[in-house]
Amino acid sequence: PAIVPGLKDFIDLVSELKTRKIKVVCTFHSEPPATVQIMKAIDRAIYHRPSNLLKNDPKIIQIPMGVPVFQVPVNKLDTRTKYGFKKSDKILTTTGFMFTWKQHANILDMMAPYLKKDPNLKVQLLTSFNSVNPSECLKENQNIKDVIDRHGIASQVIHITDFLPQQELNERLWISDVGYLWSDITTSSSSAAGKEFITSRLPLVATQSSHYHDLREGV
Repeated sequence: PAIVPGLKDFIDLVSELKTRKIKVVCTFHSEPPATVQIMKAIDRAIYHRPSNLLKNDPKIIQIPMGVPVFQVPVNKLDTRTKYGFKKSDKILTTTGFMFTWKQHANILDMMAPYLKKDPNLKVQLLTSFNSVNPSECLKENQNIKDVIDRHGIASQVIHITDFLPQQELNERLWISDVGYLWSDITTSSSSAAGKEFITSRLPLVATQSSHYHDLREGV
């Protein structure tokens, strides 16, 4: 919804393209309420996961999200040093857009007692801002800051809100000891963030959510 016009304008655009004998293929990252109407108008749909609304629709082609290519650096300790970590650090990392429904602040709040007991525990929140819902990003960013300040754990939490280059993202995951992701059990979309843990060879703790429908081994 953030990168396409409103429904009527979108359907009008598809109709105009079809009058010019242009076939229209849409990729669905999630299923909006207007999915059925859109499906009637287009020729094909690419889904990353099985549809919740349309079972066995012949227009749907399922193509899972790909895994980025990552050449593992030669030395993990050198890479840790590059990002300011020590050999003795135990690093927990999550990544993905900074939405409130991912519970970044709440999970960090629950981790705080463990962090305060062990100075070698470090948490990386690689949670970037996005243009889909900027007000929600600002809200969650403040929630995270509040948790860090309340517990006095600023020295143990690395919070990056920039959209990281692919290589740095994968290196920061690769030098970690365990990854984690939270999501509701049922969602309408598929996780791109989950694939970063695969390419980074990092064991992942995640909910048994439909958001991670194709993550099983190593989770």
